[in-house]
Amino acid sequence: MPNWKKLITSGSNAALNTLNVTTSVTASSALIADLTYPTSDGTNGQVIGTDGSGNLSFIAGGGSKGQKGEIGEKGQKGQLGAQGETGTQGATGTQGSQGIQGIFGPQGATGTQGITGTQGTQGTVGPQGIQGITGTKGEVGAQGITGTQGTQGTIGTQGETGTQGTTGTQGTQGITGTQGITGTQGETGTQGTQGIQGTIGTQGITGEKGQKGEVGTTGQKGER
Repeated sequence: MPNWKKLITSGSNAALNTLNVTTSVTASSALIADLTYPTSDGTNGQVIGTDGSGNLSFIAGGGSKGQKGEIGEKGQKGQLGAQGETGTQGATGTQGSQGIQGIFGPQGATGTQGITGTQGTQGTVGPQGIQGITGTKGEVGAQGITGTQGTQGTIGTQGETGTQGTTGTQGTQGITGTQGITGTQGETGTQGTQGIQGTIGTQGITGEKGQKGEVGTTGQKGER
C-alpha cells in the first residue's frame, strides 16, 4: 500500500500554487485551475461533466462517440514481370541416306528359230502338150517357243530416317511484380465530450458529436 500524505488547507484565502501528486489527493472541497471538482465518487457509468461555470460533477454517461476515420485506399497492384525469352529451336536431324536400287534380272534368252520345211520335189515333165502338175509347197516350220521372262530383281531396302533433333529448353518465367503496399488505416475519431449536467431534476444536455476522423493516407503505388 502506498505511503499517503495528508495536505490540510483552511481559511477563505487559502491557496495552493503548485502541487505534484503521484498517487491521489483527498479533500473536502477541491478547486484546481478555477475548476471545482466533486469531493466523492459517482455511481457506475457516470462521467464528470461541467456546467460551463467551472463546476464539475458526476453525470450520466451518453456522449456520442466520434465517427471512425475512413479506411485508406488500397495500393495499386504491381505490374507483372516481362515474359522470359523463348529457347532456341533444336537443330534438325540429318536425312537418312537413300537405299541403293535393286539390280534388274537378266533378259531371258530368245527361243531358237523353227526348222524350215523341206522343198517340194519338182514334178516330172509331162508328155508333150500337157503341162506337168506343179509340186505342192512345203509347209512352213512351226514358230519356236519364246524364252521365259527373267525374274524381277529385288527392290533395295529403304534407308533409315534420321533421328529428330532435341527441342531447345524453355525460357524461364519472368519474375512477378511485387504487391503494392496497403494504405495505412485512418485514425479513429476522438471521443466527443460529455454533455453538461442539467439543473436538479432535469436531464443534462447531451454533448456535441465528436469530429469526423481524418481520411487515411493513400497507399503507395506498387513497384514495377
